[in-house]
Amino acid sequence: MSLKNRTQVNRMADGIHSVTLPITMNLPGIFRLMQGIALLAAICIAPSQAQQGRRIALVIGNGSYIYSDRLPKLANPTNDAQDIAAALRGFGFEVIERTNLTLEGMNQSIAEFGSKIGGSEAALFYFAGHGLQVKNQNFLMPVSAKVESEAVIPYQGLNMNQVLDEMDNGNSGINIVILDACRNNPISGKFRSGNSRGLASPGSSPRATVIVYATDPGNVASDGEGRNGLFTAGLLTAFSGNNLSLDEVLTVASAEVERNSGHTQSPYVNGPKTVQKNFYFRGRSTTGQLQVHASSPGAPVSEQKLGTTVSTPLVEHPLGKIPRQPSGSDRCAQLLSKSSLGEPLSATEKQEMSKSCR
Repeated sequence: MSLKNRTQVNRMADGIHSVTLPITMNLPGIFRLMQGIALLAAICIAPSQAQQGRRIALVIGNGSYIYSDRLPKLANPTNDAQDIAAALRGFGFEVIERTNLTLEGMNQSIAEFGSKIGGSEAALFYFAGHGLQVKNQNFLMPVSAKVESEAVIPYQGLNMNQVLDEMDNGNSGINIVILDACRNNPISGKFRSGNSRGLASPGSSPRATVIVYATDPGNVASDGEGRNGLFTAGLLTAFSGNNLSLDEVLTVASAEVERNSGHTQSPYVNGPKTVQKNFYFRGRSTTGQLQVHASSPGAPVSEQKLGTTVSTPLVEHPLGKIPRQPSGSDRCAQLLSKSSLGEPLSATEKQEMSKSCR
């Protein structure tokens, strides 16, 4: 059938009744054209295959300190790093695992981490070992550190801001920093700066970043009497649970630490609650799955997560009724849930996540 000069296509639904196409083409030709446009659109908006669902982690455990009269050897960080790395691999992370690094080795590992996290959906940094603060700056100590005075720490340790800068430059969808690094040390009492026990509270950090300390700022963490440090043991216990949202994992780990320490050690968490509640370590966990229920025309679209239903009202549009654009926090929750389920995010959605999950 030929459509000459002008072809009129009538649709009786969705408020579109008459669209006039100023073309001369037979009907099969129109279908082929529409198929081609659809294919081109899919190619243009599809994210790079290499970026889909990428989760990158750098895990470091330093325990074999060379100058043990200054920084005592620690029995558990190597085990901690091995066990956390294994757990993260089970959750689909690509893991850079390192143990007993010198300062040069730590710098190289941070650079490698930074080179891999660009455009990823999640970047995670974990460190177990000695951590010191000087004038509210936190330093992660390599095994080669020879700490004879407070003044040498910035030159012999890795400034935590270096890790945060790499994460900021990487522009990942979300960032998670876990520091089991507040182990006690015999030199902290000799520092001239005010409160030098443990680590300092975090200052500014990249957007969508959650920073977790093994204990409150200014306090020290236990190295543990078993295979793992007290906090890492709590994390590993939490990883075996059914609800693997970051929020629930940290809640369970904190309860384990407080119980096993006789309430002398309490983990500290800093960062957006929306990220904590909506990031899931196990992407296909049914507790984290976003369920979209079918609805009748004109009814709200319901999104149910963890037993809570959020209704998105429909609004009028020239093409019919469509869902209202969610608020920033709603959009953050939607994108984090989609990412945790292993669904690909477009470049635009990644930018949206970065902005809405502040």
